[in-house]
Amino acid sequence: QSVVDKVLLGCLQHSVNDDFCQEWVDTTDGWVQPGNRACWLNDRYIARRPWLSTDLGTKYKIFDRMVHDSTSACVPQGALLLRRLPEEYASVGHTYDSGD
Repeated sequence: QSVVDKVLLGCLQHSVNDDFCQEWVDTTDGWVQPGNRACWLNDRYIARRPWLSTDLGTKYKIFDRMVHDSTSACVPQGALLLRRLPEEYASVGHTYDSGD
């Protein structure tokens, strides 16, 4: 999540409005793996209270809304709901298919 936030902050800095951010969200694939599996760790600083971050401030609302409202085929409906806090992520016990 922190990497996504940094990229979107950069997109926001280099666009007149949030169109560039939305384009990045809509054209980036891999939000969810096949079978609706996600490896999306919500590692934001104070993830349960992201508005306290000095870098992010209230922009987290803009970024989350962009992912949530995206109609792109790259961003499956409900992708944001698959994001997990560190303690939730650890308890899910993700398994990775090595392809062997």
